[in-house]
Amino acid sequence: MVDFDKLAASTKIEDKIKAAQDPECPAEVLDKIVLAGDINWGSSESNELINTIVSNPNCPPEHLSTIYENPTDDGQRLLVLQNPSCPRELMNKAVEGDDVNLKQAVLKNSTLSADVVLGCVKSESIGSELIIAISERNELDDITREIIDLKVKLAELREQHQDDSGYAWLEESLLSITDWGKDVFEAIYRDNNAHIRLAVAKNPSLPEEMLSELIEDSESSVKLSALANPSCTKTILKKASEDTENYSSSRVRKAVALNTKTPKAVLNKLLKDEYRWVREAAASHHSINKTAIKKLITTGDRYILKGLVVNPNCDKTDQKKINKLIEDEEKYPVQKDTYIIGFDCNCYPSEEVAGEIPLDDIVDAIIGGYESWSNFVWDNNWYDYDDYYHAYGMRDTATNIEYPDGAMESINIKEPEDYESFDIESCASDVKGTFVAEGTSYEKAYGGWENWMKYSIELEYELIPDNIVPTYECGMVDGYNYDDEYFESDDMYSTSGKGSDFSLYIVTKNGLESIDLDEIIEGINEQGLDPENEADVRKYIEKNI
Repeated sequence: MVDFDKLAASTKIEDKIKAAQDPECPAEVLDKIVLAGDINWGSSESNELINTIVSNPNCPPEHLSTIYENPTDDGQRLLVLQNPSCPRELMNKAVEGDDVNLKQAVLKNSTLSADVVLGCVKSESIGSELIIAISERNELDDITREIIDLKVKLAELREQHQDDSGYAWLEESLLSITDWGKDVFEAIYRDNNAHIRLAVAKNPSLPEEMLSELIEDSESSVKLSALANPSCTKTILKKASEDTENYSSSRVRKAVALNTKTPKAVLNKLLKDEYRWVREAAASHHSINKTAIKKLITTGDRYILKGLVVNPNCDKTDQKKINKLIEDEEKYPVQKDTYIIGFDCNCYPSEEVAGEIPLDDIVDAIIGGYESWSNFVWDNNWYDYDDYYHAYGMRDTATNIEYPDGAMESINIKEPEDYESFDIESCASDVKGTFVAEGTSYEKAYGGWENWMKYSIELEYELIPDNIVPTYECGMVDGYNYDDEYFESDDMYSTSGKGSDFSLYIVTKNGLESIDLDEIIEGINEQGLDPENEADVRKYIEKNI
């Protein structure tokens, strides 16, 4: 039988560690070891003893709290949180914090309450490492296991379809059509992934309080998806119809007008909306009856009429009448608005060239005393080295949008799904020994929106930012498409060389390799040749480069 008191009283730290390692060591013995005055707590040996003590399931909670607040190495907090005797307040503090490592540690603690575990499962987004940590716990209640299984399945689906275009995998997930129950919905409707939230927002079984929250989502696509949900209550729809904060709010009101449950009183208000697409959507609603349709035909503008003509209550006679009326574009004019996208001061236009370099130019650069290729080409016609490409454009997509009402908002224009990154290797010669140059001249922006490139488009209907698709030339953005139309460039920028970046390469069996004039000059000198003598320079390059 182990004599724990004797080991604890020993002056050898190895004996104390031996006692603390035994899970049968009583709490009072561990207490004696901690309070002993014969230990140098700042030594490496004492760290090992502390780690052993906090790993013992009988360690007194007060010592665990002390060591957690004053650890002597990074791993001690993790050991404390995994100890079955860890105070509940420490575990809760870790769970509610942002440190993933601490959360993972506490989730390995067998005494963590089922409610806290469930709370963690609900709050963690799909793909979180913590979901895996929770799944490895021995005992989980049915609802926690159901949520974990769903989140693991969704993470696997996303991984399997990561190279697919679009988000068809979400249909396979059944997020939009399955009645998951309140607990599961609570676990997924706030996910960090906007596409997950969008899919959940469509679900007609989603509880009202969650649907109400998604209507306030930061992503407009999620908000609009929630407003299209057939389970939207009249209260939710009425509240959303009163959103007049900015231009983007018009898309919210249009979504309200298209919802089948929107009250008649709200529709009557939306029929007078300042935005034509809202009026058109309201006029198309099934609750606008035949009597109202006949009255609106005599008073409505072009867009009210266009909504009426697709209204399910509009008969063929009235459809013909409406179509005849809107042929008259003087009385019922087509209206368009201008949308402008542009840049902040972190974006800049550039002119880029690439092409093959005659050996004579390399020789001239060296005997001319240039230390770098960049200095040489900047003093000469750098833009003439362009037999591979010569392109103009912006280094990134537009960052801001100006709406017709003058409101400015930031915009996130995504790369097209079929976009392929560009590099000079893709167009360079494969003839070994060929010299290749790549050059960029760019303007650094001062003044942002007012001074830089803008693109504008006129549209009859609302602009949907997700439908803006950038086009590329040689890796630079050179324009934007929008459905079947395109944005016009104002051609405001020029590249007079506020910044420059020029590189020199040579084609080898392994592809392009960067070369440096300064290194070539150093090599010429090492061989006893004259870097200012054309014959010596040419001889060295032909032999060594």
